[in-house]
Amino acid sequence: MEPISKEEKDLSLFSKVFLFDRVDDKIVKNCFYDDACRCFHYGCGELIHDPKGVILVLSGEWKAFRRIGRDTKLFLKRFQSGDLFGVGSAFRTEEAPSDLYADKAGHLLQIRRDCLQRLFCAEPKSAENYIVYLSDRVTHLTGRLADCSSRTGEGRLSAWLLSLYIRAGRTSPVQLPCSLTELSEMLNISRATLYRYLDVLEENKIIHRIGRTIYFLEAEKLLQFSPASELN
Repeated sequence: MEPISKEEKDLSLFSKVFLFDRVDDKIVKNCFYDDACRCFHYGCGELIHDPKGVILVLSGEWKAFRRIGRDTKLFLKRFQSGDLFGVGSAFRTEEAPSDLYADKAGHLLQIRRDCLQRLFCAEPKSAENYIVYLSDRVTHLTGRLADCSSRTGEGRLSAWLLSLYIRAGRTSPVQLPCSLTELSEMLNISRATLYRYLDVLEENKIIHRIGRTIYFLEAEKLLQFSPASELN
């Protein structure tokens, strides 16, 4: 890890963060140039552990893992430029449960808690944006809990695809946010089993897949394989 200077191009990406929706540009710049908003370079394989704030990915490729016990980690998702990490745990009093690894070297912008607090005081709209974001996440995680409760791998896959479709605004096609290998790890099924389940969904004309692009032909039929009907 190496502290580096913030650049004007970073401000452009920073201003697109959901926190600044309908927030005055001056306040956005004040937050960006706050001493508690710092830029770092991380080399490949380096770990960001308990950021105590929100991290904006500026460049590189990153993977998030959740710690389960002492030696076990569960892959969560991949992060690229413009993605945010740690929003849900920014104000936790205990240690954050997830780590971020640099899969490819890159830059991160760390927005610490005290910087966020000053932003919320200066512009209540940013605090409202934060609450709305967290509310949406709670809804999404409720669906993920339903995914995990499914007794079959096929049910977990269908529930996950359904939540992906709904989060995309019920539009088609949708790009998978991770590789099939990573998805099989997330769903706790083998890669061969994942391919077989995808074939079943294609044979039933529920989806059509080209690489990581999923076309939802009859998304409502996913409910036949999924316990997550409350996602509607």
